[in-house]
Amino acid sequence: MSRPHGPRFLIAALALLASGLAAGQAFVTDTPVLASPDGAPRAVGQARAGAALKLLRRQGFWLEVESGSVRGWVRISAVKLATASASLDTGRLGTHNIVATSAARSMSAQDLIEGRSDNQAAERLPAFRPEPGQLAQFEQAGALSAGAGPVTAPATNNDEESAGRLWVARIMGVAPLHTSQDLQRYLNLVGGHLAAHADTSRTWRFGVLDTDAVNAFAAPGGVVLVTAGLLRQLSSEDELAAVLAHEIAHVTREHHYQVIQRARQYQNVVRGLRVDPGLSRASAQLYARGLDAASEHEADVAGVELLARAGYDPSAVLSVLEKLDALGTTDPRVALLASTHPPAKERIDHLVRSGIDRLPIPTAGVQARQARHVRMTRAVSQR
Repeated sequence: MSRPHGPRFLIAALALLASGLAAGQAFVTDTPVLASPDGAPRAVGQARAGAALKLLRRQGFWLEVESGSVRGWVRISAVKLATASASLDTGRLGTHNIVATSAARSMSAQDLIEGRSDNQAAERLPAFRPEPGQLAQFEQAGALSAGAGPVTAPATNNDEESAGRLWVARIMGVAPLHTSQDLQRYLNLVGGHLAAHADTSRTWRFGVLDTDAVNAFAAPGGVVLVTAGLLRQLSSEDELAAVLAHEIAHVTREHHYQVIQRARQYQNVVRGLRVDPGLSRASAQLYARGLDAASEHEADVAGVELLARAGYDPSAVLSVLEKLDALGTTDPRVALLASTHPPAKERIDHLVRSGIDRLPIPTAGVQARQARHVRMTRAVSQR
């Protein structure tokens, strides 16, 4: 399957910009317009708050804009973003177009609530965890910040682990693991590296689900699952890391576990530590409904901070959200994701307002990470 590069992607991107991505945007503050996106002091003009502009492109945390007769670069925080919801042909939809048939291999809220459970699912995930030497080599090759090594700490909260296993059993009963062991190991290297910078009190496990649905999930106790459909939308390891960091943040802040605990109090789903079959269904309903917007925004910000600590490009989260926004909400592959998360444009605006453009963007290792991402995700890109 083709990558989103070349003339086709450029034409599609320019068409999207012309058709509304740049419409309705304005400066939120007085700001200098610079000649280049590197913070160099050479200004080509001065923009006033409220002045209309045309967005040409984004590079990291910089935007190339036109406003009146002035054309140049400004920080992303100087602009009120108003991204459109128009569909973007990224070059991935061609002979391998799966939109028309994806519903059969996608994942719906009803699937999660009514689907069967695979009670042995969680036991298959640890097989893909990296050894200490493998993770160190992975970090060095990608010019990433060294972490504490693979996180294999014993569970400190058996109840949280139990709740997570019930959910993993349900979702992997609906969507099994992808058969590529290389792909699973790669995901665990990226995820293990991030987890080593996030939380060493959990035993982290990561898995790729063999479904065309575009989504990712976090389970209490330290399990993160990403769909093959979402991987097909990502263009770099830094974008993959952005997805995983968001899910890791959900776990470390116990977003889902806290909701499950409240459900127990009101519904008596579980008594003590005794596993009740009702919890599996209640957890499935939680993931089918989604968390509140505040939890999603918190995970977005915490995930970006984790990206920066781990040595990845924090602006990659904007690339991911732009791609999700371009998919729209009518594609059956994104139906569950769209129904359980705030709109991508809202998440982008919240991130920008939180000040993420102050985070450094690393320049070392970009090409090496890109090359191994293309190589390791070939199992899902060639359909």
